[in-house]
Amino acid sequence: MNILKMMKSEKGFNEKEKSISRFLLENYEKIVDMPSREVGTYTYTSSSSVVRFCQKLGCKGYSDFKVKFLSEVKSAQLLNLDDEISLNDKDSAISVVEKITSLNNQVINETKNELSIENIIKIANYILKAEYIDFFAYDLNLYLAEYACNQFFHCGKISNVYSASNAQQLLALTAKQNHLGIFISRDGENPKLIAAAKTLKKSKVKTIVITMRKDSTLASICDEYVHASYAYKIEELGAIMFSTSVKYIIDIFFSMVFVSQYDKSMNLNKTYDTFWSRGNV
Repeated sequence: MNILKMMKSEKGFNEKEKSISRFLLENYEKIVDMPSREVGTYTYTSSSSVVRFCQKLGCKGYSDFKVKFLSEVKSAQLLNLDDEISLNDKDSAISVVEKITSLNNQVINETKNELSIENIIKIANYILKAEYIDFFAYDLNLYLAEYACNQFFHCGKISNVYSASNAQQLLALTAKQNHLGIFISRDGENPKLIAAAKTLKKSKVKTIVITMRKDSTLASICDEYVHASYAYKIEELGAIMFSTSVKYIIDIFFSMVFVSQYDKSMNLNKTYDTFWSRGNV
């Protein structure tokens, strides 16, 4: 759902809806404690008109709208992205390089600012204690999970990810308490991932979710939530933003585990390098 984009475009809005949309965009800092009735008064509409407007945007109601709308606003503010970072048909090779470099730097900084040291330490301890790391993801996020598996193998953690959805569900059903489940999901609302997370919770398996939405269903189920960056303002670069953020998060957790068992990790990698240097390909 791209609430900000729909509100700014005003496509399909009548005059009342345009008035409500403009007021909310201009006064987003004030609406946290503002009831729908008050919004209706300011926009010369009504509480019911405000609720219907929110439902038109795909929200359950005004309260649901506020949570999702303010989450998108916060994400856009943290990234501080301007319209010039978007790609267009006039971009040269130089401008593309500059834009993507700027985007990646901003995404990493925003992700860093959202990280909690206490949370990082807690998750690193979960990873250290687990005998098996099970990743759950689909589509592009599946490749991020495969990247994570490779990283964690280099610090001695047995890691798994399966591309088939039935295999992921079976993995959730058979996982024991010595496993750790890590979910990667942009919006945290994938039904199959939610089902797997609920299954792991019943089995008392610790779970972590990397997602852009703290208010998502997955974040509410999992033991720990890690914020990954995404801004609807430049939706065409969303995949780059999210993957950059997730890889940065994975690298931090890999490094935390690596230094926690430094000698063991170094010996493993030296043995691995020796194996391949002998031509065992």
